[in-house]
Amino acid sequence: MSSFKHESPPSALSDSPTPLRRSRLAVASVVLGVLSVFVWLLASIPGIACGIMALSRIRLSKEGGSDPRLSGRGLAITGIALSSMTTLSVPVIIALLIPAVKAARNAALATNISQLSLAMSMAEHRMNGLPAAIIDSEGKQLLSWRVAILPCLGDEAAMLFKEFHLNEPWDSDHNKLLISRMPAVYAAVGADASAGLTGTVVPTGPGTAMSDPEPLANIDEGGISRIAGVRLDAFTEGDGASVTVVMVAAPNLRIPWTQPAELSDDPADAFAALHGAGIARVVVALADGSVRRLRTDLDPEQVRALFSRNGRDFVTDSSLNE
Repeated sequence: MSSFKHESPPSALSDSPTPLRRSRLAVASVVLGVLSVFVWLLASIPGIACGIMALSRIRLSKEGGSDPRLSGRGLAITGIALSSMTTLSVPVIIALLIPAVKAARNAALATNISQLSLAMSMAEHRMNGLPAAIIDSEGKQLLSWRVAILPCLGDEAAMLFKEFHLNEPWDSDHNKLLISRMPAVYAAVGADASAGLTGTVVPTGPGTAMSDPEPLANIDEGGISRIAGVRLDAFTEGDGASVTVVMVAAPNLRIPWTQPAELSDDPADAFAALHGAGIARVVVALADGSVRRLRTDLDPEQVRALFSRNGRDFVTDSSLNE
């Protein structure tokens, strides 16, 4: 006689799998990883943080048997990878952009100096000399050469010139109101033109191209104000315009553009200071209108010769071919 063994049915409650839910942090990590391609660190760092937290919570949900269990480990890893690639690429991109930015700034600066050099040449033809400053009847400097050449910089600059009180100093109650209207061509590198600060100067130290200026022309009916400058015949024979610096874009200067403040120190000392500050080259304009970039580590005698009106014998081709 056979017998039958009775077996109880399995318990549906005890064997029921724990429900799964996709981790929201893992999803957020992927989304932020994608966005980091467009907004860089603003999304990549939060994307990495969300991915790490998602992995931690997913692991804890499995080990602790939490309800519901979290899924999305692959998403979290993907989000971390995307965000990490973007984060690591930022320094590389910056390293690639810095030379390009510097090159663009140098090109813009050279263009500005070329424009100013052309205006200086036009002014020289008008008054038979390179302007150095606007002076009063007693020889006191009132305004910079940068104001004197405004009529040669275009119609807008010429209109600005007419607004100056040419018989008053640069910081008179009226003239100082015009500082903020500086033409952009004078702006110092990295500075806003509305600040009215420039680093473009002429050398006026002893023996330099623009030292000892003389009156060139009257600029008002009463002869109260005049433009002082240097005639080209002041350059000694053999020291031509093609080897004499008449304008410098000094990257370490920030002076009001209307102020008659120039490079009055020894240019060799100025170049040495720039080299010590990590500035490798300086943009200059020569008396013939050409623009060059001079190394700041040139021999001091070479620098002095380039800035002198009678230093041709000391100038070498290599110092100008930079």
